[in-house]
Amino acid sequence: MEEPYRRLMGNKSIHASKLQQHLFDQMLSQSEFCDVTLIVGSYEMKAHWCVLVSCPYFQSLYDSGLEERVSGKVNVSVGKPAALRSAINFLYDGLVEISYDGIRDLLEVADYLQICDLKKTCTEYLSSVEVTVDNSVNLCLLASLYDLDIYNRMYDYVRGHLPDIMKKDDILTLTHDSILGLLMDKTLTYVNQEDFFDFILRWVSHDVENREEYFKDMFCALDLQRISKDFLERNVESCPLLNSSEECKLHVLNIKMKQMAGLIPEENGHRDVILLAGGSGHGLYIHTFLQLFPLADMISLNNIYGYVIQENRWAELAPLPYQMKKPIITNDIQNNYMYVYDSNPGLDSCSFYLYKFHLLEKKWSSIRVLVPEACSNLSINHVLSCNGKVYIVMSAYYTKSQSHIEWQCVLLEVDEEGNESLVRCMIFQRSMKTQVHACMALNRYICIIGWKTGIIANGRSRNHSRFVYYDTVSMRRFEFSKGAGFEPLMFTMDNDLILTKPGCYRSKRFSFHHRRWFSHKELVVPLFPEEPSRIDYMYTIYNGQLFVFGGKSPTTKKPIDSALKYNFEEKQWSKLETMPQALMNSGTCIVRIPNDHVRCHINCPHCTFHSRRSQATYQIDYPEDDEDDEDYSYDGDDLPSDYWDDDDALYDNFEDMYDPYNEFWY
Repeated sequence: MEEPYRRLMGNKSIHASKLQQHLFDQMLSQSEFCDVTLIVGSYEMKAHWCVLVSCPYFQSLYDSGLEERVSGKVNVSVGKPAALRSAINFLYDGLVEISYDGIRDLLEVADYLQICDLKKTCTEYLSSVEVTVDNSVNLCLLASLYDLDIYNRMYDYVRGHLPDIMKKDDILTLTHDSILGLLMDKTLTYVNQEDFFDFILRWVSHDVENREEYFKDMFCALDLQRISKDFLERNVESCPLLNSSEECKLHVLNIKMKQMAGLIPEENGHRDVILLAGGSGHGLYIHTFLQLFPLADMISLNNIYGYVIQENRWAELAPLPYQMKKPIITNDIQNNYMYVYDSNPGLDSCSFYLYKFHLLEKKWSSIRVLVPEACSNLSINHVLSCNGKVYIVMSAYYTKSQSHIEWQCVLLEVDEEGNESLVRCMIFQRSMKTQVHACMALNRYICIIGWKTGIIANGRSRNHSRFVYYDTVSMRRFEFSKGAGFEPLMFTMDNDLILTKPGCYRSKRFSFHHRRWFSHKELVVPLFPEEPSRIDYMYTIYNGQLFVFGGKSPTTKKPIDSALKYNFEEKQWSKLETMPQALMNSGTCIVRIPNDHVRCHINCPHCTFHSRRSQATYQIDYPEDDEDDEDYSYDGDDLPSDYWDDDDALYDNFEDMYDPYNEFWY
């Protein structure tokens, strides 16, 4: 006879729930079926071995065969009875009632008994608690003490609100090592060193007998260069704890000697900052396969990074109004303005936008620049602020008469009120091969140098330089092209204009006093110590030193994140703090702004809770084709110069360029 069909019947989950409840009821009633007794001080409670061994602590006791297994009694040496009972209840039914006031006791028992699920439940509860200045230190201590995975979040909150938290009493319970870690944290530049000093005194005074020995290490960790001279003399030097330590007194003496020697500039409430605005950075970088399409792996940026020269660190200002691949920027030192032009979109009309940022008020606005009707087919080369006005060096077809139209390099004075801007002078004729450099000198002169200027004859332009400068005071144009050159580096130093390139042992110098060019053997720039052949880098001059930032490798096309400084007196390169990210083609200028505008480190924890964008206002108009500005990955007609064939190049490679003065001054 064939065997009947067999099936597994019943409800496993209901049965398990009933069995669990049955064991739980036995534990609650302290039934004789419970085979182990837990003892905390004078408190006792019964439980089942079969339930307790679900956690490693009780499993190891049971497996060891020690007295606890034989006697059926286990002494728990930590925790309070209520916390122990909650923990054992959790082992039975997986539920626990948690309160903020009692969670420390519960964590203590859970950690000691190695009840991982209970610790996880406590962590979930703490994650739901609103973190404030009043409870953040306690939450951070709990997370650190019991190794909870919320520690980093709590610690970042403490670091991001440290000035307010240092006024609370909870922080006085932190250990010496924890305080020392905060003092040595380079990202906490937004915290005044004066506040740190006052806190150290308060922390030591909380328990002088046991903490006085730590004062020396903590005081020597302070950056006294960031403490004002007045506070140093009035508060620091008069401190009894300092006078009892020779090392502390020596720490103060070293700073005072540097101040007397002029190595530390007197605090004036401002910082000189080199700004890098926008540009291109890393996208999805695929070197081998996409090397022929160099812009496919880069993205446009709207960041404004600031290199704080006196402190060799990076900060960040409120970002640009939108992403700009090749912004042109300049600054008005007198009125604390920065002007930005987005050179990437093509101009199809006789008007365009400049963006204006007030460095003190952190306010963005836009200026609609109207170009005279005589100018058409515009191409903006440079934007310069000089003598309180904004000038634009641009290429345009200039209509002198109905029958006479020339392609000229033109100097335009911007009317910020929205009226038609003025053409101040014609600089020189240009062609498809013309290259233009421009800079400002002595806050008076607009200096422009052109290469391959003039009309193309027989398919070739004239390979010589034209040097023109415009005096914004007398409003006159001057030309001194004889002896001029054309090089990648153009800047002013000691009231003269300098032309040079890395690796060249001579330079060209134009003296505004003598009004002529000189060959200069002393002022040279050696090749860069890192990526010496880098291109598309940013540079500027500050106090007789050349600062170079980023760029890209000509072979791999990969953006670079290194920053360098060349000291002309010492004739050597030095490496600066690494840039926040690899950049190329960013706009560059030097500004002087209040300390509190750049007090935050580039990785400042305070800025995590107070975004930089929220610190600025944006009252601007955008170009009509703004929807295209968000993606500059590749637009078809803006490839780097090294990818053009020399015969149809708009821009030639500098290394291949013929220089008629090569034998004379190289």
